[in-house]
Amino acid sequence: MQNEELNNVTCPRCGKPSPEEFLSCIYCGAPLNVKAGFISSMGPRQTMGMFILALLTGVLILMWIVF
Repeated sequence: MQNEELNNVTCPRCGKPSPEEFLSCIYCGAPLNVKAGFISSMGPRQTMGMFILALLTGVLILMWIVF
């Protein structure tokens, strides 16, 4: 059996290592500072831009339906 190297992150509360694919510490349950997906990897400026784009798209669809 091969020894698989796990990627761990250090818990900000208890300091113990937890697998990076977990969102919370396996020892104390504190939330870990890991990126969960596409939106979390974006900064606040890109997130606001995506929100505005989605809002404008919704308004345009609504206007197309009404008129």
